[in-house]
Amino acid sequence: MKVSRPIMPRRVVVARGGAIPSSSGLGRAHSDMINSLSNGDIENYQLSKVIEHDLRGNVLLRLWRRWYSHPSRVTKFCKSGKAAILHISDQEQAGLVPKNSPIPVVVTVHDLFHLDPQIVETPEGPITVGNTSPGLIRKRDIGKIRKGLSRANLLICDSETTKEHAQRLFPKVHSVTVPLGLDVELRDPRKNPMPRPDCLPTSKVNLLVIGSEEPRKRLRFVIDVIASLPDEIRSEIILHKVGAESNSSARKELESYSVNSGVEMNWL
Repeated sequence: MKVSRPIMPRRVVVARGGAIPSSSGLGRAHSDMINSLSNGDIENYQLSKVIEHDLRGNVLLRLWRRWYSHPSRVTKFCKSGKAAILHISDQEQAGLVPKNSPIPVVVTVHDLFHLDPQIVETPEGPITVGNTSPGLIRKRDIGKIRKGLSRANLLICDSETTKEHAQRLFPKVHSVTVPLGLDVELRDPRKNPMPRPDCLPTSKVNLLVIGSEEPRKRLRFVIDVIASLPDEIRSEIILHKVGAESNSSARKELESYSVNSGVEMNWL
């Protein structure tokens, strides 16, 4: 009679560069993955270690850490035998993929426009997606990211569009689509109701737009759509903008644009 042995969970070391906060998109995705592995939500996998570094320090220290000491630390842990898989939590940190890694390496890929910038024509005019003329330091970072992604064993992409982009840029690396996980039960407002935020008036229609104020997020387009509505409808709408601010001057310009367009906007 054979006795089945329990399957031992595979240990995963999750690595990224600087410990960016969970208030950012990449930070949130990283944090959610760590929580899922720690809580045993991913069957047959468990968290071995999180490798990241402090964001503080002068420019030279940060560059040394990003290009040399931190990648060396990740490689050393992969050779320690303490993990079966290395998971880089976002494509911006793909430079951490070791050369000739002794364990399989997986990279989560949210998007690739930084590696493949484009100019997209829109009704509001051309919008640059990605930086078409990066500086010397950023060029070197991009080079390391490209080489790291080409060394990975698997690219886990958020969407089919991102996967198609990955296959075009890195045809020799296997790519799959895995949408970002969502705990539907936890977020069901009927089962887990949350108090109404004070910033949401009950007398108006509350619309939410998520993202930075970069042109590719097309906040100006959203404002234009609301502004085109009849006065009696537009006056009942308040637009709530949520997302990490990356450019204070762009914020001022967009806030002024919304006022001049007669659109009430709450910048969070």
